[in-house]
Amino acid sequence: MLEPVLPLYLNNKFGIGPARIGLIFGSSAVASSSLHPIYGRLADLWGGRRMMLTGLPLVACVLPLINLSWNYPSTIAFSVLNTMAVALVITPSLTFMAEAVSSAGVGSFGVGYGLYNMAWGAGLLAGPAIAGFVYERAGFARLTLLWSPMLLVVSVLLARVQSAPPPREEHQ
Repeated sequence: MLEPVLPLYLNNKFGIGPARIGLIFGSSAVASSSLHPIYGRLADLWGGRRMMLTGLPLVACVLPLINLSWNYPSTIAFSVLNTMAVALVITPSLTFMAEAVSSAGVGSFGVGYGLYNMAWGAGLLAGPAIAGFVYERAGFARLTLLWSPMLLVVSVLLARVQSAPPPREEHQ
């Protein structure tokens, strides 16, 4: 979400160069990689929808905290915290997709995941351009403050989606 503009912001605010920016992203990648299996297990226990409804508002709250960075170590801490919250959305999204597609009917997993990946790809195409456009015109702080309400809107919309549990097979 912040990947396209965070290096620009950090360079402008602290004069942080490519190597140190790489360490920030690397630290976040270690946190994310470590948490995905844990969050995946929690999604199995609690359901993808519930996990995402926890993660999206959490990201909305944590995202603007990066603006409060006062030095390089605090930037790492806020970035890792943000990544931990984002992972709470990404990992269970696949579980939630499975729940939603399952309630739509057997045999629609290919179409469901195809549409999911198409939407993900569209986000990867449009997201950096939109973030860069807003960053240039409004700055980093406003960018994060604009994203946060959007995440809350997505949370509300997601909360309105009802997915039925998959039918249980009975043993005869």
